[in-house]
Amino acid sequence: MKGIGTCYIVFGSNGFVGNAIATHLEIQGKRVLRVSRDQHDFNSQVKWCQRDNVEEDDILVFAAAKVPVRSFSDFRANMDILTNFLFNFAEKKPGHLVNISSDAVYADTKELISEYSTLGPSSLHGSMHFTREKALDEVFGGSVLHLRPTSIYGFRDPHSGYGPNKFIKDALENGVIELFGNGEEMRDHIYIDDLGYLASTAIDKRILGCLNLVTGETNSFFEIAKEVSLNLKETEIVFSPRIGPIPHLGLRRFSAERVKELAPNFNFTDISNGIRQVLSKVSKDNYGT
Repeated sequence: MKGIGTCYIVFGSNGFVGNAIATHLEIQGKRVLRVSRDQHDFNSQVKWCQRDNVEEDDILVFAAAKVPVRSFSDFRANMDILTNFLFNFAEKKPGHLVNISSDAVYADTKELISEYSTLGPSSLHGSMHFTREKALDEVFGGSVLHLRPTSIYGFRDPHSGYGPNKFIKDALENGVIELFGNGEEMRDHIYIDDLGYLASTAIDKRILGCLNLVTGETNSFFEIAKEVSLNLKETEIVFSPRIGPIPHLGLRRFSAERVKELAPNFNFTDISNGIRQVLSKVSKDNYGT
């Protein structure tokens, strides 16, 4: 913003990911401007008040999205958000644009996935992020960083996606965790505080291109359910027949080489400790709020 040094402008700062990034930038002592849906209807093509005040040194963090994308209506809503963001900032050419994307942009494979792996989303959610990445690259050129987190979990996650978030919620509410098939799919999961720290570090260092926010470790959904049940003693794990093919070929493994180069002394929160941290903050009444 004008005249007082670099400002980190976080669009979607009230969201699960946007808030984590904004919070860690503030912890680092950065000057952060939070922009949320309370201030703007991101789906409406209106002039945003930040538009006339962005300077070349400012860093824009584009975390505004409707996720997960489960329908074409959701897809279109995200294209509207993208269109309106470009309407306001395409000509501003900020020093650095950080886009919150997803590992869903990668093609399904049983091979180790890195930042150089083939792109080829197999879902509307991945297609949305893929399209937004391409559009932002076209407009802003080489000043963009695409952050591609793997599955995220943590306190006050609003999505309750299949995995730690949903398992904890269901265990608290019903005392039952339902797994598809045998819960055998293997996934990488990142704790929200780890994501916030790593993302803010990448932003501070002005990393460009793309960066996978991943731990490099995998756990099956059955292992995760067992970990939740160990901490919530009366939880039952039940199995339901799988309908349709197993997602992502049943395996999603990532190389964490690049993110470890970014923060070589950082210790990831392992899934057991992460679940315990979430459970230490939640109750039946406040989970996901």
